[in-house]
Amino acid sequence: MVREELQKFVCGGIAGAVAKTSIAPFDRVKVLFQTTVRSFSLRSAYFEISRIYTQEGIRAFWKGNFVQLVRIIPYSAIQFMMYDYFKRNYFQSTTNQGRAQTLLYNFLPGSIAGAIAVTWTYPFEVVRTRLAVQVTSKIYTGIFHAFSHIGHNEGYKGLFNGFSPTMLGIVVYSGTTFSLYFSSKEIIGHKGSKEHFLFGAVSGLLGQLSSYPFEVIRKRMQAHGFIEKVSSFKSSSGDFALKGWMSYGFMIVKTEGVKGLFKGFTMNMVKSPIASGIVHTSNEALNLYANKSWKK
Repeated sequence: MVREELQKFVCGGIAGAVAKTSIAPFDRVKVLFQTTVRSFSLRSAYFEISRIYTQEGIRAFWKGNFVQLVRIIPYSAIQFMMYDYFKRNYFQSTTNQGRAQTLLYNFLPGSIAGAIAVTWTYPFEVVRTRLAVQVTSKIYTGIFHAFSHIGHNEGYKGLFNGFSPTMLGIVVYSGTTFSLYFSSKEIIGHKGSKEHFLFGAVSGLLGQLSSYPFEVIRKRMQAHGFIEKVSSFKSSSGDFALKGWMSYGFMIVKTEGVKGLFKGFTMNMVKSPIASGIVHTSNEALNLYANKSWKK
């Protein structure tokens, strides 16, 4: 059992790193829109991409990716390991269960795994967002300085800004993606890399659609009061008393409309399926290789 859990941990971590690095440029552009008060369109995204390339250089598309990897490797590792643990011990599928039960028995361990993983790694998400939105000036020189600065000036609570909507969102997102992917694997029995990627991509897209507003609120909370110091953009508009995640959601809807809660989703329709497809395909390939290696 220990070998299986260790294998899931290592393979999940590597798969997460490969996927996140592949879509890092999409993430950088998306975060800049999510954390500021401005409208999003493919045209505005194109101009932002041009601005980043011209003013900051091509490496800037991966700004904050190192801290993202520091976060995503343990996050993805814990997520896949915990999913396997809870699935194997508490939600095992039976031969006579219906499709609804199959979906539920993959949704629950997926949700629990996501909640555990995000709790352990959330401070890195806050730091990564702060580093990514530094545009015209810099307050943080790197990961360790960011942790130190936030801890000194905002306390440990600063490292958990936006945690509530994140937890709500991850329960829905992780549960949905794992349920759709692993349920389709049980019901349809996809085995090849192309099928793994296809079902992974579809599950990722539907997972994002069901939980995306929580992500926008989370990013806005993480950058609030900071992005004004490092760019010409604002994270809030109007005279709003922002005391909790619901007040941020209300502020976004009031100033930007309901579409504000889906800011950047057009880009996510490209990014999320690719990332989810890569992470599941990579995870399957790595586990297959590990299983063959252990048998030798």
